[in-house]
Amino acid sequence: MHFLAPSSIVPVRHDITPVFQPIVDLQSGAVVGYEALSRFVDVTAAQAFASARQNGSTALLETEAIKSALTAHSHPGWLALNVSLSTLLAPHVETVLPQDLTGIVFEITEYECHQENFGADHQLAALRARGARFAIDDFGVGFSNLKQVLWLGPDIIKLDISIVRDVHQRPRHLAMIRALGVYACAAGARLCAEGVEGADERHALAEAGVAFAQGRLFGEPRPADASTTVNPITPLAS
Repeated sequence: MHFLAPSSIVPVRHDITPVFQPIVDLQSGAVVGYEALSRFVDVTAAQAFASARQNGSTALLETEAIKSALTAHSHPGWLALNVSLSTLLAPHVETVLPQDLTGIVFEITEYECHQENFGADHQLAALRARGARFAIDDFGVGFSNLKQVLWLGPDIIKLDISIVRDVHQRPRHLAMIRALGVYACAAGARLCAEGVEGADERHALAEAGVAFAQGRLFGEPRPADASTTVNPITPLAS
């Protein structure tokens, strides 16, 4: 895998404010962790990271975002950090990671398709040995497909909002989620739904075997000093 030399990379922007969205147990509504997201002064996060991909500074920007999140976050539960595989395998990110990665979930957000690589397998195994877990982000779009799931062996598979939206009215989506849940259970993984906005979606996802969820129903992304604020959540009837 090729990495740009530091001198050839455009200086990374540092105007990052981390915000944190709660991830809840779908049945009980209890908060189990937070996903760290980045906000910028004059552009959207999508624009900032798209620009970084264009100018070759993705690894540096993602590393800065991870550093900001780790510095700001202090609440119980796991911390999910979005990172591309190429950044996770680059030397930049290691400079900001603690030795003990217990409680850290790396959400792999891919814009390039992974090619089998023994070196990558070794590096990911080393991160796991330090306590890290892995999630496939946005399952159902882009390169986050079954081949990626089979290769990475993620602990968490995050269902993209395009699959989750109005899922209680979309039987084919529910059928796919149930099938994926059977695989996840056999492989020791758990499903997490993104973008849950309504109680009907929550009930349908829980019945389909989804363990975790995040979205407006449970809480918006908030700065670190407000990240424990979660919408009132009633446990589902057993």
